[in-house]
Amino acid sequence: MLTCSSRSSLAAIVIVAIASVLVDQRPLVSSDDDAPGTSAQGPRLEHLLKERAATARKALDLTILRMKAGAVGTDALREPARLALEAALEAADSKKERVKILEDFRAAAKDQEKLASGLVKAGQSDESNLLAARAERLRIEIALERAQAGQSENKKAEDKKAADPKDVCILRGVVEASASARLFGRVTGVLQAQRVHIGDRVKTRDILAELDVPDLFG
Repeated sequence: MLTCSSRSSLAAIVIVAIASVLVDQRPLVSSDDDAPGTSAQGPRLEHLLKERAATARKALDLTILRMKAGAVGTDALREPARLALEAALEAADSKKERVKILEDFRAAAKDQEKLASGLVKAGQSDESNLLAARAERLRIEIALERAQAGQSENKKAEDKKAADPKDVCILRGVVEASASARLFGRVTGVLQAQRVHIGDRVKTRDILAELDVPDLFG
């Protein structure tokens, strides 16, 4: 039978558990994706974000090595991978960089899901690990879709701004060469060959054309 004290403790545990789940469901890409990159937030903060990203990545790499050595299972990768992804996204300087990070982690999540599937088929792992790996891969896929959609919307806005008639000035005129030369042959005759055409570049002593002049040798 639960006493008042044990019920209070149980309620506290439940509240903490729910809070942990809610915190863990925060989106990978902030809705305020137009915020400035790390370079605009001050050198100290930029350094801290980069250091956190490097530390989280190193922790993930060490966990991968332990998994390959058989010391831990595939489920042990989930939390280090999530921390590394979130740290890398927060340290990114641009939307383009965040998209690249998400693409890299999506590829890794697909590999982890494939590995978990193989272990389930071999009877070496529980199906819950496969479902968790799939859910994480889908979480990254959703974040990537949102990031790419935001990037596409920004490009459309930039293209629209570039094509705005208010920024276009139309002037009419005639374009003429700054220098020109009128050429005449010293003798008249029949054009036998034309070596160059309009727009070709020529230099001194280049042969432009050949004339057949019968009267010159008559």
